[in-house]
Amino acid sequence: MKPNCIIGKGIICRAAQGTALLLLAVLCGCGKGEPKSRSVEASETQREVASWNVADCLEVSLPDTANADFYYSFSAVDGSCYYVLEDLVTEQGEQFGHTLYWASTDVHGTESVLKKWQLQATVGADKEVQSLLEAFGDNRAWINGMDLWEGRVSLFLQQWDAQGQIIHYYRALTDREGQVEEVLDLLPALREAELLSEDNMQLSGGRCDGAGRCYIGDSTMGRVGVIDRDGRLLTVLEAPGGTGIPLKYVGKMQDGRPLYACGDSQEQSLAVLGYDGQEDKILYQGEYEFLQNCLICSNGDIVYGQNGKLLRWDGLQGVCELLYDGKNLNFMNCDGMLEGAEGEVYAVFRQEDGTFIYGFTDRVVETVVIRLELLTWANDYIETCVSEYMRRHPGVVIEMAERQENTESQQSRVLAQISQGEGPDLLLVNRQQLLAFQREGALAELSTVLTAADKEKIFPAVLEKGQIEDSLYGIACDATFSTMLVSDQVWQGDTWSLQDVLGILEQREREGNPVEWYSDSSYGSKGASAMLNDLVLANLGRSSLVDLQAGKCYFDTEAFCRVLELCRRCQQTAQGSADLTEDEIVKRFLEGKILALKAEGNLMGVSRKLALLEEGIHEVGYPTEGKSGHLAMAYDGCVAVNAFGEHREIAEDFLHSLVGYKSQRLYSTGWVREDVLRDCVKEQVELYNFPAPVPVFRHGDRSVTVLEGKPDGSSYLTEFLQVAEGSSPYETELDLVRDMVREEAAACFAGHRGVEDTARTIQKRVQMYLDERK
Repeated sequence: MKPNCIIGKGIICRAAQGTALLLLAVLCGCGKGEPKSRSVEASETQREVASWNVADCLEVSLPDTANADFYYSFSAVDGSCYYVLEDLVTEQGEQFGHTLYWASTDVHGTESVLKKWQLQATVGADKEVQSLLEAFGDNRAWINGMDLWEGRVSLFLQQWDAQGQIIHYYRALTDREGQVEEVLDLLPALREAELLSEDNMQLSGGRCDGAGRCYIGDSTMGRVGVIDRDGRLLTVLEAPGGTGIPLKYVGKMQDGRPLYACGDSQEQSLAVLGYDGQEDKILYQGEYEFLQNCLICSNGDIVYGQNGKLLRWDGLQGVCELLYDGKNLNFMNCDGMLEGAEGEVYAVFRQEDGTFIYGFTDRVVETVVIRLELLTWANDYIETCVSEYMRRHPGVVIEMAERQENTESQQSRVLAQISQGEGPDLLLVNRQQLLAFQREGALAELSTVLTAADKEKIFPAVLEKGQIEDSLYGIACDATFSTMLVSDQVWQGDTWSLQDVLGILEQREREGNPVEWYSDSSYGSKGASAMLNDLVLANLGRSSLVDLQAGKCYFDTEAFCRVLELCRRCQQTAQGSADLTEDEIVKRFLEGKILALKAEGNLMGVSRKLALLEEGIHEVGYPTEGKSGHLAMAYDGCVAVNAFGEHREIAEDFLHSLVGYKSQRLYSTGWVREDVLRDCVKEQVELYNFPAPVPVFRHGDRSVTVLEGKPDGSSYLTEFLQVAEGSSPYETELDLVRDMVREEAAACFAGHRGVEDTARTIQKRVQMYLDERK
């Protein structure tokens, strides 16, 4: 179904006394002789206070289309069920492979069922069935429509003859298991109706009704032919006056007969058409207004969507009632409506992030409020996930309390609240705050929130961000990685130590070919301080200068003095190179004037840096005494759970959704799961407006992000995963130590203090701090 249906507001509100009531009479009377027109005196009334709520939300299970070259999707409503047939097509040379999936969702159930579907002939099926199925298997027949009535599936197919010239059109009746019972040839009736303007025309998908009739539109839906179960043409529905205005499928009446609407926005006119079993009828002709979808209820009411509103026209009372007014739903995306057993209205929404069925009711829906306190900076991803979780879980409200300017005061307040059995359900905290809350026993242990499969797919360094000793108290849902790039001619190893780097730099000086800077971070105004950071401070916890576990530091050593001296000397000699363009910096790196380049960010950021360089470059990371020098940065915090929160189950479910596959794929760019990247990065994709194939990240069926890639259109995914999977967390516990080192080193770089004096001062300050932490 396509939801862009149009019905005039004149039906609903403005023509309460005449035309609208006549429409309802016709709707109830079609097929039972001429309708009796009722002249009911009714005032033009509209109730504007929304009294209904969203009580249910059920996600429709659909196949992942990422590996399909293209796909077709057909949907229909039958009884209390919503059905989707998807045909995933893969192109192999000049051949096409088809994989069919059948999804069924009962609005009174608790889950959606998805299964592979295969067309097969029933026992004793005639030759026409066998021939059509053989053509489908040979790619000479394609499905281009589907509908249901009372459990029987009508498939509409187009078949080419052996020469690929003439198309035949068929309706195949099947059960919901794909067993084809009979085939009806539609071509004679289509020709008689003059719906085929040329050979090989692809017609719009068809509809069926309870009497076995077919409704087939031409290529523009300007005319719809009605064909009986024996293949005879009954009539052709078209806009009044033969204007050629396209017909829009509106929905079905209670006996299954489709209704079509055609509207002219310029003339502000609208007509609703139907077939009463004997002839076509204009059920309504009057004022125009755009409408997204509608439902003809069993009591004669008309329920319809309009932008974010759900409205109901009560013909007997002459009242248009506003049922629901929600800013987070748009009936432009509505793919059908169903009536519940107790008067509920279910609307299907097909969106980029999935297909959902929302249940609207006049019952009071219990609301649960979850509080999320932000003690560090949040990002757009968390805010998006909050909004999406509330949309998918009617009755759950997540309130976000913004980070306060005085975070120490905010932290004290929240700790006091939690100690009294109150406080927020969820907290967004940095590493230091996580440690503080855990020491006070305020946080829930979260090992059971993530499944073993989740833990296997999330990058290890991301999990480590929320771990304290061997327990998990916070979960990071966004990741940024950082590494250093080096030429293979300079260093061939996967890692290097501080001693290795110092040896290379000093050797270059002895050869009379000194570098300008260790890395590109020093250009601009950062100078020696940035060089000190990239050499020592960034990966301080895995250097030989600090042993945090033992509470010892070793800054008054020859190695650190060599670092200070090199940084100071580079700052003195690197004159006139403060303001360089990115291309100039890359040129200096390729010429050997810079030893390493920093690559930092998500997949897009690292790919962009790699794309600037030639072959023969690899990721070596920051100097380290550990297994890897790659870092998972700490720009974003972890989400933790109040150990005494009233709604622990909901809070933990939301927390799990933050790192779930679907949320990470659809909403994130700081991906924390390697399976999302492996599944969704596609190589050498041909896109409109791009002269050559490019790599992309496929967020959903219709949304991609173009990545910087190699000349052949492949991506840097392998290189990025080497960094992400091998990273260690940036240790924020050492930030105070870093600040001390920078503060004292600044005096050295400015020429106010000698190297050895600076090293001794730093040693004294840092060791005193470490002693106080014991």
